[in-house]
Amino acid sequence: MKSVLAAAMVAVCLLAGGALAAPGDPFGGDDTGCVPDTADHLRCSKTVAKAFGKLFRSVATCHGRQAGDAFHGNFFGDGDAVGGAAETVPATAVSVSLKACETAAKGKFDEVITHVTPICSPAVLAGASAFESVLLAPATATPMSLDAQNGNVYCDGTVAIDGTGEDAGKIPLSADGLKCAEKVAKNLSKLAGAVLKCHYKAANAAFRKKHFDDEACEMAALGKYDATATRLVPSCPACLNAAAQAALAHSPTTGVEAQFDGANSLVYPCPSTTTTTTSSTTTTSTSAMTTTTISTCSLTLTNTVLTASVDDELASTAAGNLIADSGAVDSDGDTLQVGSVTFDAATSSAGNTAVITVQSGHEIIDVYAGTVPDAAHLLGALDVNLSTGAYVYTNGAGAEGLPVGNSTIEFAFMLNDGNPACTANGSLDVVVTGDDDSVSP
Repeated sequence: MKSVLAAAMVAVCLLAGGALAAPGDPFGGDDTGCVPDTADHLRCSKTVAKAFGKLFRSVATCHGRQAGDAFHGNFFGDGDAVGGAAETVPATAVSVSLKACETAAKGKFDEVITHVTPICSPAVLAGASAFESVLLAPATATPMSLDAQNGNVYCDGTVAIDGTGEDAGKIPLSADGLKCAEKVAKNLSKLAGAVLKCHYKAANAAFRKKHFDDEACEMAALGKYDATATRLVPSCPACLNAAAQAALAHSPTTGVEAQFDGANSLVYPCPSTTTTTTSSTTTTSTSAMTTTTISTCSLTLTNTVLTASVDDELASTAAGNLIADSGAVDSDGDTLQVGSVTFDAATSSAGNTAVITVQSGHEIIDVYAGTVPDAAHLLGALDVNLSTGAYVYTNGAGAEGLPVGNSTIEFAFMLNDGNPACTANGSLDVVVTGDDDSVSP
């Protein structure tokens, strides 16, 4: 691609009509957003993109330190042993220490944004803030957050890495499992940085009306990721087998490439369009200008409250689809997906708690009676396919201990159209009907 001849031979059309994207034009392909319209905006977006790459790496480092210290039985970051890997690290110690690490990473990101603000458009600053909020949200808020995605990497274990639930993941069962997870996280961080680099190279080339094959660039980045993953698999646990590691990068809904392609419009927003109308007569002339802002979100729900019913027998199920059952419609024709599902303790029957796991494109929420997360207290589990919206709720052993009558377990869900900033919210009420087990049939 460095030669003019090679560039000419592989040139692809980035816009309908066969022309290369120019300043202010959409990138085209699977990348959302538009080419910056000024040199300052180009420099701003490049700086913001690089800052997101550093933020991704920094948070991954925080999670690696958290997992390592938890595995060795230490309080995260203080080095004081608390009894070995088999002993549960106090949830508050892990949560507070990790929060300090992530706060430092956020602080560095915010410093970059403050420094570059004078040359940025308000749209870029708003987009950067929105995407930062998604990435740094707790695991319970959205499966697209880095804390939630941590559960896909630190997946081999039985003890939660953070008892507060803010960070998904399990304490690795072995030193090899820990080392594998750390290397997978590093591999994902490199991929994120490489995809972002492809994006700002594409923007730089298009701004100068030159060709750059962004898709080839991303495919090369994915190829390097896949090669490293292949080397890692033999020493990894089953939950990080070849298919699982491939999904972390390639999944069209939750993969690293898809996430950063979808958020590209937040870093490289499209400018508003301007329409000028003029009318005149032989004696007078008037002009009027109106500005129409392009809407990037047209997602609506017909039904915002969904209900599923199930009896209290062990293993009884209720199934449905969050996208179809809510009547979700995107007038732009974008493919809809589930952005997140959370347990709503405030509106559910009193005393219930939940543990959330995100893995292989599914979000699984285990709901417990009380604060003890064991099989005996498991009321049920909601398994949601984030790509299709299909869900299954399955009763656990604890469901048979519910009182006679109806008990409600409520979940809040968020749908999006591939853009983290375009969302619609609803709720799913699972109504479990308890019977009197003391009465003989």
